[in-house]
Amino acid sequence: MAKGQKRKNESVTDENPNPKEKKSSNEEKEKALLGNLLRHFMKGNESVSFKECSEDLGFMERTKTWQAAWRSLAQQRHIEAPEANPIYGAHKLTDQGKEFGATDEYKEFLEDQRYQPKTNEEHQTRLKKRLDKKSYGENLFDLLLEHGSLSRKEMSGIVGVVSGSHKFSYGFKDLKDLGFMEIDPADKKKWRLTEMVFLNPEDRPEQSDPKEIEMLIAATAGAKKAKKTDQEKPKKKAAAKENAKEKKATTKGRKKKKQSGEAEEQQSTTIESPIVHDAAGSENDEESNNDAAKGGDEKVKSKELPEVIPSEIFLKEDA
Repeated sequence: MAKGQKRKNESVTDENPNPKEKKSSNEEKEKALLGNLLRHFMKGNESVSFKECSEDLGFMERTKTWQAAWRSLAQQRHIEAPEANPIYGAHKLTDQGKEFGATDEYKEFLEDQRYQPKTNEEHQTRLKKRLDKKSYGENLFDLLLEHGSLSRKEMSGIVGVVSGSHKFSYGFKDLKDLGFMEIDPADKKKWRLTEMVFLNPEDRPEQSDPKEIEMLIAATAGAKKAKKTDQEKPKKKAAAKENAKEKKATTKGRKKKKQSGEAEEQQSTTIESPIVHDAAGSENDEESNNDAAKGGDEKVKSKELPEVIPSEIFLKEDA
């Protein structure tokens, strides 16, 4: 009986080895969703849809685990659904949801809301804390604070980046979403800081001289070019050294090849000279053989022919 009970318990454990793991995963997703809703709330956007959250957090809208976490937040009354579109519409954070999902960033935001700054610098320092540290938001904030109003192209030129780059675009959007930046009524192509950035609207800086802006852009471009040149110097030096090394190796290879060719040519000459000598000797031998042959023939002919006896001898004998 005890064994059977033990087997039964083991089978239950195998089906769900760690029941707390699933619960923990759901809680993490709920916290992530609430944190994203709080970020929107701090930027002045009180209503956010599930689709917007999926885009912000980088998950698929049809993912069942995230859908379950969203429904759970609604059931716990951490978010409030709109009557017109309770599923896909933009939801609002409830006070209970804000308290449950409160992040360190949100707590600091509440402190800033309660605190009454005495100077513009103190006020603006607190506002800049809400900007993303990984973007150019703070840089653009300081530029507008110094030069009054600037176009997007001018801002990117002074910073020294492309206006369509991710870090610049995100910082630019951050300033707009937080309500720190608006279109300049005097020039629709330019942007300026809003009244909320200053304790007194009259403290907004005046427009800088266009020539000064051009000089700043040119100075940034020059510094960027000089930096690029400095970075390329070691590469060029290394490339020149490598080319010289390759050239030296090529020259050495050609010299070695030339010496090898000369050695082969000298060796072939040494081998061919006896052949010429033998050829000459054979020709001489052939000539001597021919001469010997001719001499032999003449001897043979002299032996074969009978000795001619003059007729006078025969006449004397007869007499």
